[in-house]
Amino acid sequence: MSLIPVRPAPLIDESISGYILRLAMANGWHTPSKFMSVLGWPSQVSISIVNSALIERLHKITGHDELLNKNYFLPDNDKVFERQSGTVFSSMAISHVQLCPACLGEHSHHRSTWLYLPFTHCIEHQQRLLQCCPHCDETFKWNNSLLGSGCSNCGYTWQEMISQPISVPD
Repeated sequence: MSLIPVRPAPLIDESISGYILRLAMANGWHTPSKFMSVLGWPSQVSISIVNSALIERLHKITGHDELLNKNYFLPDNDKVFERQSGTVFSSMAISHVQLCPACLGEHSHHRSTWLYLPFTHCIEHQQRLLQCCPHCDETFKWNNSLLGSGCSNCGYTWQEMISQPISVPD
């Protein structure tokens, strides 16, 4: 497999799903699934869970061998997540999109903590993580609009989705 034309490096605290979405967008694709299909990746590859086979595929298409490892896409490169990634935390990985609108408004990348059930709120912004637009109730999807300015259905911006800070559960 050859390198893809545009190969941005992964960002600190970026989710594996978000990184693959950014790779797809940088190379002209609107969704990670179509991008992955064109690369010949099997449809069963789950991008919501970090696994060695997925990391190896990313090495081959990006050439970022020195950056990409299983730890890189775990929340804060957390060693507990690494140690438990094959058991407890992989079973807590979610496949739907959840996000903090304040974070996406500040930096357009999907954070790794948003992929795991223990994380229901953004610690930085004291916001509940959203799964759908609070204005039109459209569920967020893994496509290029996710890293845009807001809801692809109604145009409600990330800034408009920010609610009053709340006490984040322990």
